[in-house]
Amino acid sequence: MRMRRIKLWLWCLTGVLGAGAVVVLAGVVWLPYERAGNGVVSARAGSARSQGGHTQDAAALPPAGDTVWRTPLRQPLQDQPTPTRPAVASAAPSSLTARLAGTVVEQGHSVAMFITRSGKIEFKAVGEAVDDAEVLDITLDRVSLRHNGRTVDLTLEKKGGM
Repeated sequence: MRMRRIKLWLWCLTGVLGAGAVVVLAGVVWLPYERAGNGVVSARAGSARSQGGHTQDAAALPPAGDTVWRTPLRQPLQDQPTPTRPAVASAAPSSLTARLAGTVVEQGHSVAMFITRSGKIEFKAVGEAVDDAEVLDITLDRVSLRHNGRTVDLTLEKKGGM
């Protein structure tokens, strides 16, 4: 008996919710609505319909010659990376292929980041070797190397505004 009563209540609740949905749908279709600047307009008659069935207000659209209409919409979502050289070698012989990518200068422990011949990034401290060159000194924007008995300075490129 108890199960039968629960089912009855559930069916009644379903009927009430279904009737409420029908009332809301009828209200959307038959009740008038307010449109900005034009007063009350019936949802069935008197409104300008576009091809998709949506109401369009011609006064709300920008003019045809506006830049909005000329904007290309099919573009990549991310900016394309601009190719830049991470380092400029000053007086570097052609056999030195390591490029300076950056420096990390700390009290007592400085590290330089190099891009090697194989394209890998290596971190080197003073006294270590990179592509047959020994790291002599590391500063914020310059690294001194000894390569083939000569001292070579690699400097970082200045980024815009830095």
